[in-house]
Amino acid sequence: MDLCGHCLRYRNSEFAEIITALRRTFAMSDPAVGAVLRAGQAETAFIGFSPSPDGAHRLNCYLKAPSSGPEESR
Repeated sequence: MDLCGHCLRYRNSEFAEIITALRRTFAMSDPAVGAVLRAGQAETAFIGFSPSPDGAHRLNCYLKAPSSGPEESR
């Protein structure tokens, strides 16, 4: 599953919640991007998630520089 930050237009806090839900559900380590997103220091470009047959999971969070002001203006 890949989520595109540009196409979905969720708020930073919503993307942080998605990342948290995925990592908790699949017992993955915290990529530590939630605070950066909530502070408006970056925006989500893409989130990539993939389970594998051996039970391992991949969670890639790609961030980009903020394109506008604070999250509330988005």
